[in-house]
Amino acid sequence: MGAAHVNAAPSEERTASLHHLTSQCALVATCLLALANTCIAANEPVMKRGESRDWVLYVKVEGQSTPLRRYLNNGVTPGFNVSTAFEINSAVFVYPVLESSAGHESHPEKATSTLSVDDKVYDSDFVLLPDYQAGEQLGRWELPALRGILMRFLLDLPMTCYDVTFDEKRAMQIRWPKNPWPPIAASALQPQLFIESDDPYIEDLVAKWTNNNPGAVPPARLAKYLAARVMDGFRITTDANYISGHGGEIAGININGASIAARSAQGTPADLTALLCAVYRAAGIPARYVIGYDLAASLGMQLGIPDIDPVCEHNARDDDGIVQPVVRTWLEFYLFDEANQRGEWIPVDIAAQFKITSRPPRLEQPWDFFGNNPCLKHLAPISFHLHPPTTVVNSGPPALWGWLPLPAAPSLDQRLDFGAREETVRGGDRD
Repeated sequence: MGAAHVNAAPSEERTASLHHLTSQCALVATCLLALANTCIAANEPVMKRGESRDWVLYVKVEGQSTPLRRYLNNGVTPGFNVSTAFEINSAVFVYPVLESSAGHESHPEKATSTLSVDDKVYDSDFVLLPDYQAGEQLGRWELPALRGILMRFLLDLPMTCYDVTFDEKRAMQIRWPKNPWPPIAASALQPQLFIESDDPYIEDLVAKWTNNNPGAVPPARLAKYLAARVMDGFRITTDANYISGHGGEIAGININGASIAARSAQGTPADLTALLCAVYRAAGIPARYVIGYDLAASLGMQLGIPDIDPVCEHNARDDDGIVQPVVRTWLEFYLFDEANQRGEWIPVDIAAQFKITSRPPRLEQPWDFFGNNPCLKHLAPISFHLHPPTTVVNSGPPALWGWLPLPAAPSLDQRLDFGAREETVRGGDRD
């Protein structure tokens, strides 16, 4: 019996089968890679920090004893000022020292400060007081018994500010958490001074806009929709976010608050931001109000900051050509990815968006100032509260600072000033 003949070449059927199997394996590998990339992306934050710059924010607060003016009627001798000194037995002074926000990290351990009266320094060390509403942190300084005319507070606070990018598509897929909000987010649902989220008028607006069901859509989508509703029909009455003092300096923040802004549908940029923050809270979205100093608009040329497109101002000046400190307000809402146990603050600068167009853009398209913010690297956050959220007073409109003098608060003229310089040590090189 002869030996069986074995064909060394594969048949056409085997070749086709091998090609099919190879194609299927390649398809499976591609799907697995895509799935892996999707899983990796799903585990990453929706907010990412990019390029950074290091700054030292300079702050000055002054409170000067109110002068008394006497008018003489003899037509010869002019009137004159008498500055009456104030007297205190003791005082506690507080000013915000934020450690972080969506777009910055500060370095309070490297900060320098002085609290003086009539040029005599009484305190240059501060205690950082954490755990106030929405993550607010306050520095605390002290004064002893004294008599004086001019109180002056100086603070140099190093910080690193970042560009941020926002994955809006994935953010829109994050659902409402099933469990209670983390403590810091829960506190950002409560009303605060000038952000009256418990105002029945604001609550009724939210109910009307959401058909009494704000939870019907994911929180990020709701946040964008509500931003559009607040913008629609609102009128900015002035671009000035602060009230000027007698000499043109900053005497305080120019704000009436969310309650008045809701009823009148008009106000300052600070009012517009306050209204949106209150609307977010009334809808169940944790949100915090941010007050910051615009370095590019105030000191762009001096700090070597180039012109920025599309709407970041550069060296704003008044009618006399004098560079004025530019104070901005924006907000951050809290987005909690329960699957990955990650909470993120998402910046929304509705006032900047309003400057592009007073009509809200289509919700389907990205907004320059919803999550993404081309100006954030040049904005130095100062506070989450217009007035410190504790039992202190100041001497005029809300101006970020406060004190508790004993036995009573004297009458002072308050002044604020801000400045900055570029830090010589880059953020990645810090000890």
